[in-house]
Amino acid sequence: MSGARCDAGGRAMWMVRMAAVTMISWVMTGCTSHLAQLEGPRGHTQWITGASGPTVEVPSVFVLSNRTWGTVHVGSLRTSVSTECSTVPPLPASIGPGKSIEVAVIAKFRPQAGDSVCTVQLETAGEPPLVLTIDGRFQPNSPVDAGAPQPIAPAAPSVK
Repeated sequence: MSGARCDAGGRAMWMVRMAAVTMISWVMTGCTSHLAQLEGPRGHTQWITGASGPTVEVPSVFVLSNRTWGTVHVGSLRTSVSTECSTVPPLPASIGPGKSIEVAVIAKFRPQAGDSVCTVQLETAGEPPLVLTIDGRFQPNSPVDAGAPQPIAPAAPSVK
């Protein structure tokens, strides 16, 4: 008889555990998270050296992880005309808990324009965009390319 009681108690405990798992999975599937909750670097500075030609291509990869319990929806991507982008998984995408999205960008910078910033925006309806930036900075090839030295401004007089 004591074995039957133990077995019945074990079944009751098992049913309670299964009910808890079912409730948690039901609640979790309904959760949504926001673009702003994706974690990872959102900006890179790329030093460009030896620039020749009208444009310089600078590759960069952003990996954004979903560390929330909900799903993050990424609907579309917006960028400048000359920038090439691809994502894994392809857009539109739903990034589940513990998963990530990889955004590969080939930004094109013009040496004649000097230092500039390329932006990529991940968008979802009803939310502010998540902005990723690549800051392209040109290093001079030689001291001649650096330009003339700038005078140091005189120190401001101290007020007593």
